[in-house]
Amino acid sequence: METLLVTGARGLVGSWATRYFAEGYSVVGVDRTVPPAATVPDGVRFLSADCTDYGEVTQLLTTVDPDAVFHFAAVPRSGLKTPHRTVTNNTIAAYNVLTAAGRAGIDCCWTSSEAVYGDGWAKLDATPVTEASPVYPHNGYALSKVLGETVAGYAARRFDSPIVSVRPTWVNEPGAYGTAATRAAFDPASTTPDDIAAANLWSYIDVRDLVALFDAIADAFAADTVSGHERVLAAAPETYLDRPTSATIEAVFDRTVDIDGTASVYDTTRATDRFGWTPAHSWRDAETASQQTPAFRA
Repeated sequence: METLLVTGARGLVGSWATRYFAEGYSVVGVDRTVPPAATVPDGVRFLSADCTDYGEVTQLLTTVDPDAVFHFAAVPRSGLKTPHRTVTNNTIAAYNVLTAAGRAGIDCCWTSSEAVYGDGWAKLDATPVTEASPVYPHNGYALSKVLGETVAGYAARRFDSPIVSVRPTWVNEPGAYGTAATRAAFDPASTTPDDIAAANLWSYIDVRDLVALFDAIADAFAADTVSGHERVLAAAPETYLDRPTSATIEAVFDRTVDIDGTASVYDTTRATDRFGWTPAHSWRDAETASQQTPAFRA
């Protein structure tokens, strides 16, 4: 495997993945705008394209002819756009990229989200949360990811194409973690199940660990060990509250669960078993680490 195409290459996840991949691959980064040339690392070239335009996507794949596609272009969370805009943008982009890559015989990995499981109540009904847990999208963003995974399953079957849907939880980058402020503001006596941080049960993933998972998936593509549509969760093994998870859930949700210490409700065993991935970074060190944002990030 020599060439990777990365969509959404100027976003949070896409920029980190692009920079990381450039150390071992020829990378073509795709976004709606092209960054200044001086900010682009060696081994990367940028192209401007709109992934909601099927013609542009197919032309990209024909021109670049990548060995694999990593699709990150999307409205990245709820609340940035109207629900309608979020659903249409993310679903159409996923359809265009995943089906065009499948039709061309190109392996593809893309970012879904742990939001597919629904709000905190829904996740507690499935604790520990695994890839087999039921999905209950509770907003437009979550719905767009469920629809994207449906597209991934369709494309994998229709074109006999390997596709991996990665479900990361809240992505943070070193030196710019949002966990410290949320932890400082947390009060078990006043926090309600409707609190935004309660929706993912205080989970997170370091962007460096997420990118390491993408790298492991690229290796699996190269080794031809992925078939059909696979789903994997990506979460740190503990929450960022630094307090017992079971006690926190009981205080906020009035629900009794059996979780050891500060462990997360998300079980990432499948990512470990399938791709040899284990998260290595914790909020305890990353919150005070030096910021390492890619220079070409939008």
